[in-house]
Amino acid sequence: MLRKIAEIKVPKGAGPREAKTKHIFATYDRQGAAFAFYFSDSNIAGAMANLLFMIDGQKVFVDDGVTLGETNETHTFTYPLPDKLLNYTGKVDGYLYFDFEDGSHSDEIHFVFTIKKSQIDETMEDAPDVYIKSFEEIKADVQSKASEA
Repeated sequence: MLRKIAEIKVPKGAGPREAKTKHIFATYDRQGAAFAFYFSDSNIAGAMANLLFMIDGQKVFVDDGVTLGETNETHTFTYPLPDKLLNYTGKVDGYLYFDFEDGSHSDEIHFVFTIKKSQIDETMEDAPDVYIKSFEEIKADVQSKASEA
C-alpha cells in the first residue's frame, strides 16, 4: 500500500520543466513510497513513461516503458518508487520522459528528492544485558537481609 505519495504538478507548454518541491523519503519506505504526477494535458493516454534517476551526476536507476494506462479525470500518473532505488541515500535527481503512440517524445519534468537513511536501518550496538536496580529495590533488599540477620 502506498503511504507516502509525493505530489508533483507538471507544467504545460514550453517553459521551465522543474518541480518546485523537494520531497524526502527514507530507506525503510519500501513498497510504500510513490510519486503522483498531475498533468493539465489530457493527451497522455497510451503514452509510455521513462524515468531516470541520478545521484551526483551518475545514473543509478532507469525504468523504461512504464505504461500509463488510461487517464483519469485529474490526468494523474502514479509511479511507485522502486525499492531498489531506496538502497541509495542522498539527493536524487529524477527525470520523467514520455514516448507517445504517434512516435513523438516529450521531456516532461525534472524533480529532486532526498533519500535519508532510516534510523532502524542504522548499525546500532545492542543494549548490554545489565539490569540496574532502583533505589527502592536496593532498600528493600537491604531491609530483607537485615531482617534475616
